[in-house]
Amino acid sequence: MYCFLKDDFAGKILPQSALTELTTPPAGLFYAGGLYTSTDGQSYVGHGKMQGFEPTLFMDKNGQNAVILFSNRNDEARNKPLASRLFETIKAPETDEADDTTEESTN
Repeated sequence: MYCFLKDDFAGKILPQSALTELTTPPAGLFYAGGLYTSTDGQSYVGHGKMQGFEPTLFMDKNGQNAVILFSNRNDEARNKPLASRLFETIKAPETDEADDTTEESTN
């Protein structure tokens, strides 16, 4: 799923112009083509429910960071926030252990 979506967002499945048209929300909205666009415009969010399954997607538009959560339990109040937290965690810049040690020694 990740490979398909990354290739799709990179214009390898649809021409980039078609993908842009499909995923560009109308003025004032954040939803188009089955995806929500983040408020900063840097990532996509997808979510749905069908036949007892609840897939949730968070992916940078460049495909560098992604969480695709497939759940067989419809629980939007749990699944969507979990996928969002995981996505924010993997996007967070790594900290240097030396910096952590320095901070501790100055406190």
